[in-house]
Amino acid sequence: MRREVAAPRELFTSEGEQLVALRHEGIIILRAVYARRVRFVAALVVMFGLVAPARAGDALKPYVGKIVISPEAPPTAASEIPAYLAANVVKEGSYDLTKGPPWPMHLVGVLPRAITKPITLVFVDKADKKLAPMFSIQVASKQRVVIAHTEATVAAGFAVGKTYLVRLMLGKTVLATTELVLRD
Repeated sequence: MRREVAAPRELFTSEGEQLVALRHEGIIILRAVYARRVRFVAALVVMFGLVAPARAGDALKPYVGKIVISPEAPPTAASEIPAYLAANVVKEGSYDLTKGPPWPMHLVGVLPRAITKPITLVFVDKADKKLAPMFSIQVASKQRVVIAHTEATVAAGFAVGKTYLVRLMLGKTVLATTELVLRD
């Protein structure tokens, strides 16, 4: 319900005083003389009021640049991804996979921004000083999230007790990374 709010005329002697009065009182007063200016200010208030919470409430922000590895399949609904990440992320950034070989795994990587180009999921032996890729596959991203399922096998060069770097790469740029240790 709209209600008319009366304001003293002296509050509107200049643009600066008009803005101070609007901010101080927390109300928007529309008068015929000032309608254009007030609508512009109201539009800015609404625009910044809606944009700021969207950024502040980014549920994926804590996982940007990380890859979460789990034996459990990730959810198919985008709204459930943050809860899946929270349940499966490890603080050390190193994941242990047991019950292999082979070692099946589900990977969920969060990118810093949406990327439409093909991304490569790369496995590198951490002991290799040159960090030469030993296994890689092309993956696609959906918005800022990459979801993949793969299996580490002895035939592909993986071994029990070794540590591997897992990376999501765009060309030579590393977008997300984690460590993986394979166990019996």
